[in-house]
Amino acid sequence: MGFEVKAVESSSNANATIHVTEVQIEVAASAPLGELQYGSTQRQPECSNGPGTVFRDLETPISGILPSSKTYGTPADVLCSRLVLLQIVFNMVMSAAFPILCFWFLFAYIGEGPYEWWEGACAGVVVGSCFSSPILVLSLAPLGMPEAVQQGWFFQVREADCPPALLRWFPFLRSHPKWRNGTRRHLMLGAEIALVYVPITMLLAGVAVGPTLETWTLIWFNVIFEVLLAPTVTCLGLLGFAMEENYKRVDKEMSNDPNKCKRLFSRLISCVKLLC
Repeated sequence: MGFEVKAVESSSNANATIHVTEVQIEVAASAPLGELQYGSTQRQPECSNGPGTVFRDLETPISGILPSSKTYGTPADVLCSRLVLLQIVFNMVMSAAFPILCFWFLFAYIGEGPYEWWEGACAGVVVGSCFSSPILVLSLAPLGMPEAVQQGWFFQVREADCPPALLRWFPFLRSHPKWRNGTRRHLMLGAEIALVYVPITMLLAGVAVGPTLETWTLIWFNVIFEVLLAPTVTCLGLLGFAMEENYKRVDKEMSNDPNKCKRLFSRLISCVKLLC
């Protein structure tokens, strides 16, 4: 791309002032960019930056030249993004549908109630779900992330844009290489969730609902726990994926094959690789 600038010199005194009045832009390309025409002469409008300012601020998006959608945001932007909100709804529905069938088979069809609040049917499910739920819920989360970022449905987050308190409470959001491993990051999330959820849930099971739970009381208690666990796991887990260094790995692993079937199959394999 070559630029030829024509100037008119005003030499009324010794200190001549040069005013740029016209800009000749010649674009050596196969297709026009935006509304620029080859070999055309366009008069530059008066700019607010002062006389002689020719070029507009490059930070201002130009239609057809610079992208207008942002790809970086704050943790609040991520938590309020469309992808996160849709994932919360989807995961809450799935956390009710599949567990109720699983718990019915384990505790009603195979097992027989009543159950004590401290037994594995209650306490074991609560503790185990805190660690297994992040892995199960987030295993396929990266599947459509590249497209979500391009459409403004999801954002990357720089570590510098995170409040220091957030990084202290959730160290898996830091850019340390050990947190690139998805399973390690999800288990750390599960451990922190367990510190809050397990004591409160066990207190409710032993005092409010128990100490002895009938079969269907136990089943519904466990299902409600899974549903209430899903939003926290989804929000913090996707925020972990949104961190800049973690998302770079997601974007690198996700295939862009033009064949939809091949792309889907390749991305499913990549989701498993991201856990390692």
